[in-house]
Amino acid sequence: MPISTELQSRLSSSREIDRHQALRELARRCPYEESRPVIKAMRRDPSRLVRFQARSIMQANKHRDSTGAWLPTGSKDLLWLAFSLDGRITRCTYWMAGLLLILTTWVFNWTCLWLCAGTHPGFGLLFMLNVPFIWAALAIRVKRWHDLDMSGWWVLAYLVPVAGALWSFVQLGFARGTQGPNQYGERGI
Repeated sequence: MPISTELQSRLSSSREIDRHQALRELARRCPYEESRPVIKAMRRDPSRLVRFQARSIMQANKHRDSTGAWLPTGSKDLLWLAFSLDGRITRCTYWMAGLLLILTTWVFNWTCLWLCAGTHPGFGLLFMLNVPFIWAALAIRVKRWHDLDMSGWWVLAYLVPVAGALWSFVQLGFARGTQGPNQYGERGI
């Protein structure tokens, strides 16, 4: 199905919202292989919102096979959640990922302490082995700040004693995220 002239004109509109809506409609209506050159060109749009929309469409379609069916990406999604600083996650995902991370870290640390039997070199090794858990906690919080349409640098609010940690806890855990796309992309998982 070729791209209609009406949709093409909306894609080249001077209004950002028209281009954004037209891009979403293009992704819904047209097969990805036909619309790919247009979407790829939109990644260089002057509007950040449109650029992120185009990038997220292209990223989402990396997980499709030649028939258009979704490929299983469970491990890739988990790696993205734990280690990528890009994208957005919802409150529910934030809480579930946070609780899973706390449980995993707790079990891992107690197992390491039991195996090391409290030896001095064991504590240094334990700290080094916890670096991926620290990074995962940082990545989850950054994605949650993105959902609130705020910079990931807000994780530094934890450095403010008591008030910063309390404010961050309330914002990340209970504040509703931006509805629809924002400058950090589409709403995540």
